[in-house]
Amino acid sequence: MKIINISWQNFKGLQDGEIQADGADVIIHGQNGSGKTSIAEILPFVLTGKITGSAKAYDNGITPTDDGLVHAAQITFDDGSTLRREHLWAGNCNTHKLYINGNAVKLSQFNAHVQSLTNGGGSSIFMPFFFCELPPKEQRNFLLQQFGTNTDNDIFNLPEFTDAENIFDGLSADLFKERSIFDLRRAKAEASDIPARIEELNRQRSSLPADINAEKMRLNSEIQKAQAELDSLQSNATNNLKPEYNALIRQISATKGIKDRLERNLLSTKAALKNLREQYRQVAKAPNGKCPTCGQVMPKELFDAKRDDKLVAICEEGQRLNDDLSTLENGLKNVTAELESLTVRADQLNKQIQAQTNDNNQRTEKILMLKNLLPELRYQLVSLDKATDTQARIDELISQGKELGKKITTLEGHIQLAERFQQQKIARLEGHINSQFHFVNFKLFDLIITTGEFKPTCVPMLNGVPYNALSNGEKLKCALDILNTMQNFYGVQMPLFI
Repeated sequence: MKIINISWQNFKGLQDGEIQADGADVIIHGQNGSGKTSIAEILPFVLTGKITGSAKAYDNGITPTDDGLVHAAQITFDDGSTLRREHLWAGNCNTHKLYINGNAVKLSQFNAHVQSLTNGGGSSIFMPFFFCELPPKEQRNFLLQQFGTNTDNDIFNLPEFTDAENIFDGLSADLFKERSIFDLRRAKAEASDIPARIEELNRQRSSLPADINAEKMRLNSEIQKAQAELDSLQSNATNNLKPEYNALIRQISATKGIKDRLERNLLSTKAALKNLREQYRQVAKAPNGKCPTCGQVMPKELFDAKRDDKLVAICEEGQRLNDDLSTLENGLKNVTAELESLTVRADQLNKQIQAQTNDNNQRTEKILMLKNLLPELRYQLVSLDKATDTQARIDELISQGKELGKKITTLEGHIQLAERFQQQKIARLEGHINSQFHFVNFKLFDLIITTGEFKPTCVPMLNGVPYNALSNGEKLKCALDILNTMQNFYGVQMPLFI
C-alpha cells in the first residue's frame, strides 16, 4: 500500500497544504516548530482519529474555523481509495465526519474499510511504536496469539521426556508442578510430625501403671458411680414454682384492681344516698301551696299530689341505692378476704422458691462437677486402651515415615521433571517467536529464584538490552523490526512515517 496524496486543512496550526507523493519516498525537512511532526501525525489521525495534545484547549494555535472545523486531513492511496476525517467543534461538543471516496459514511463503515486496507492488522502495522507502547501483558498475548505454537508434543517425543506425558496425566506442566509442590509440602509436614508422635508414644508407654487391668477396673467403677449420681440428680430435680408464683402475682394485681373499683363505687353510692336524703327533706319541708320548683302558689290538692309523687320516687331510688350499697359492701368483703388469701399463698411460694433456688444452685454445682469429671475419667480409660497398643502404633508410624520418604523423593523428581519440561518449552517458545524477528528478541518468562517458578512477562530486547534501557535510535530500530514482522505477518506493506 502506498500514498499518492496527502492534504490537510487547519491541522494543528499548519497552513492548508498537500503533499503529492505519487507512491515514492518523501523527505520533509524544516526548522524546529515548522510542523514536520504534525504532518507525520496525519496518517494515524485519518485512520484512527488519534491525535496528540488536547483538541479542546486549542493548543499550538489550533483554532476552529468559522464553520467549526478544528482539523481535517485526507489521504489518497494507490488502490484509488480516498479517506478523509474532519474534526469539528460545535456547541461545546467534539464530532468527527468521515468520508470514503468523497462519500460520508458511518464510523463502523470507516473502521471496516481501514481493517480491509490493513488486512486486519490495524494500528500495529502503520504506527511504529504501537506495539512497544502496549502493556507487557497485551504484548505477550499478542505474540502468543500470532506466533505461539504448542510444543508439548515435540518435547514429549524427546528421550528425556518419554515418560512425562503419563506422569503429567493430562495436566499441563505448570499445573502438574503446582499440584506436586502442594503434595510435597503436605508430605513433608506429615513426615516432620512423625518423630514427635513417636516420642510422645514412648513417653506414654514409660508412664503406664504397673497393673493396667486393675487401673481400668478402678476407672470403670468411678465412671459408673459418677454417672449414677448424675442421673439421680438430673431425674430428681425439684419442680419449678416460679410459673405458679408469677400467675399468683398477676391474680393479686387483678384482685387489687377489682377491690379499688368496688371501693370507688361504694363511695359514689354513699354520696348518692346522702344527696337523696337531703332532697327528700327539702321536698317534705316545702311550704304548702307553693311549687317546690318555681315557688308559685298552687292549689293544695295539686300540691299535695305532686309532693307525694316526688317523695315516693325518691324513696324508690333510695331503696335501689341501698340495695346497690349492700351488694357492693358484700363484694368488697369477699374480694378483701380473697386478696388476703392470695397474698398469704404468694408469701409461702416466695419462701419455697428461695429455698428451692439455694437447693438448685447446690445441685447445679454438683451436676457441673460430675459432667466435667466423667469426660476426664473416660479420657484416662481411653488413654489406657491406646497405651496397650503403643508399640504397634510406633511400628505403624515408622512404616508410614518410610512411605512418606519414598513419596517425597518421587514428588521432588516430578517437580524437577516439570521444571526441565518448562525450561525446554520456554526455550522452544521463545526461540520460535524470536525467529520471526531480525534484531529483536523477547524475554517471555522471569525465573523467581526463591520459589523456582516462572513468571510470565514480555520484554523486547535488542542485543540483550531491554527496550526501556535503549537509546532513542535503538528503540526506533527495535520498533521498526517489530513493525516489519507485523506487516509481513498480515501481508500488507503500509506507508511509514518516522
